[in-house]
Amino acid sequence: MVNLDMVAVGDRFEIGAAGERGRDLQRRGLDAAAELGLRASPFDAGGSSDHAAFSAAGVPAVMLHWREDPNYHQPGDTIDKIDPDKLAASTRTAARLVEGLLAQ
Repeated sequence: MVNLDMVAVGDRFEIGAAGERGRDLQRRGLDAAAELGLRASPFDAGGSSDHAAFSAAGVPAVMLHWREDPNYHQPGDTIDKIDPDKLAASTRTAARLVEGLLAQ
């Protein structure tokens, strides 16, 4: 499961694993970002987003997101805050990750 959450606003790009089964996806996601010339940091995604139910059911899960959005779940969380470059970086990384999985 590839969770794209908060992918266009924030100050740093992160790719997180959910549980031990997600570690391979995390590594592949970090590699995909690096191949694209993007800097992404690893983090423990835990069980705090949409991937959690998948991970709990044994499905490998990874989360791509940008950390530290001051408007997260606030009235100021509006479409005008979207950064097109961050959205493109997230999208390109997810596509590269999935392409790699399909090529196996």
